[in-house]
Amino acid sequence: MYPRISRLGLFVVASLLIVGPAYAQTANTVVEATGVRSEIPPVDANHLAVARSLVKTGALNLALDYLQRHPPSVASISIWEAWAEQKWSILILLEDWYALKQDAHGLPASFGSAKYFAIPYEARAMIALGELDAARQLLQPVLLQKDIPLHIQKSVREQLIALYRAQGDYVNAKIEAIRFHDEFKPQEAAWFIKRAVIEYLANDAAGASQLLAPIASIEAKLLQAYFRLRAGEIDVAAAQLLVHRQLARKRITDDEKKLAYALKANAGQHVDEAGKLAQIQSLERYLVTGKADLHPDVASHTPDALKKAYLELSDLLINTALINPGRSSLKFTLAQQADKADLPIKARALYADVMLRQGDEALSLAAKTAFVNSLVRTEQYILLSHLLGNRKIMGNFKNVDSATSAKILNFALEQGDANLILAIAPHLDEAPENIDNRDWILQKARVDIFAGRFAQAQDKIENWIDQHDTLTGKDVDRVLQAVFDLQSVQQNDVSLVLFEKISDKTNSKRHKREILFWKAQSYDALDERITAAQLYLRSAMVEANGFDQWGQSARYHAAYTLMEAGAYFDARRLFEALQSVATDTARRTTIKQALQRLWLLENQLGG
Repeated sequence: MYPRISRLGLFVVASLLIVGPAYAQTANTVVEATGVRSEIPPVDANHLAVARSLVKTGALNLALDYLQRHPPSVASISIWEAWAEQKWSILILLEDWYALKQDAHGLPASFGSAKYFAIPYEARAMIALGELDAARQLLQPVLLQKDIPLHIQKSVREQLIALYRAQGDYVNAKIEAIRFHDEFKPQEAAWFIKRAVIEYLANDAAGASQLLAPIASIEAKLLQAYFRLRAGEIDVAAAQLLVHRQLARKRITDDEKKLAYALKANAGQHVDEAGKLAQIQSLERYLVTGKADLHPDVASHTPDALKKAYLELSDLLINTALINPGRSSLKFTLAQQADKADLPIKARALYADVMLRQGDEALSLAAKTAFVNSLVRTEQYILLSHLLGNRKIMGNFKNVDSATSAKILNFALEQGDANLILAIAPHLDEAPENIDNRDWILQKARVDIFAGRFAQAQDKIENWIDQHDTLTGKDVDRVLQAVFDLQSVQQNDVSLVLFEKISDKTNSKRHKREILFWKAQSYDALDERITAAQLYLRSAMVEANGFDQWGQSARYHAAYTLMEAGAYFDARRLFEALQSVATDTARRTTIKQALQRLWLLENQLGG
């Protein structure tokens, strides 16, 4: 498949009205749900269809811009509702809650009772922004009104459920959920998961478990195992086994894994050494897995919980070894023995104890170095970001040896982990051993970029380039990483200057070709699409008439950029030429989808 054009942005998956990632829908579902109503004139129906097609490609900002440039042609309530709902669904996908709140609130006064259809959207934004009292005042009066359409009543009640849950008022959330179920009889799996969670939070774990029994999803099975444990229907070992079975499934997502580790950390009996080891293992995996907590009000953990668990395990180990808690040197020796015996969790717990609980500065530093090295050996850099990052839960990176610090910095730069970069960088003023001073300048330039010091970064990169008469292939690869960082933070004008300087100093045909491509991306991001398309094509034509693997990708980007620029004739010719040579199924599908969108734009955009 061709790489996505960077300016299309992140395809955010969010639910239309229900709070919480567990009930997320795809963009296609959200957009299709608005529908195109029969009384809408063809010109407005075409505008909505174009917006839908843009959302399906992931071009959310383009879709929003298109709708804003094509308001309804007739100021009727039904047309305006369809247009507004389409626009608001995009704002929800973008999670732009401030814009949604403002837009949904700004209804024409002449709409009368029809204004109520916007209230669930405005309330959805308020709840996401934490304006819970304001959301309540907005929602409750609506249900007292007569002749409110059924779909608006349904949306308002959904938001009331979300509001009560956000407030921690689980009893009223449960009452509203039962009322909603009796009145509207929803059958979606996501609804039963939502209702089961509310039942559990309202202290009815058995009822929650029963609600999830028919649901086959991994999320439902994880929650059901946990609810059964809390209801006393199974013991800890059985609950852990059920969770482990779900973790072993091939199609489990990272967010589902994160939920599983959170539940395992909650579910165990952590009073003995084995239980505490299992808890720490789950907490460590939880902190490095996934991005979102599916049900943070059921099970979520902070790095502070891991720190606490380390210290509790250390206490158990010290008591078992009959060591005086005040003898830090003996604790450190015990930690080293655990390290040598390949018992890393025990070692980290004891090192953490020495780091945090005793006054011998030299011993504390040795323990910190050993703790950090324990995580670096297994490449658990994300845990370091949580524990020694900007919150400094377990201290900072001061006096950690330069070689280890350099490894951490390299990982942080590769991952774009600004938290870890800014935490480790102040303790690395000098180049670590075995790192060339000139290379170290590039590393410091990348740190400047993540710290927002773009001018300083540009100076360092230009100085680095100027120190070379010519750039080898390895040199080009090194310096391009820093320029890519500038691109990632939208410093495209600076990136273009640096790309030109790099290209002038290399004789590598391959790198010159690649630089043309990266320059095209910067011009594309600057909305100079024709220039971008020309550069994509120049990059493509360096080899094999532009039909080798790189050339096909560059041609596709050129065609897509021309389509965005409105140059439909040239875009179609490029897409069709690619279609005639592409053999990979995924690529052919991508080209087919692009041609379908091009057809929509050619036939409907004119309206």
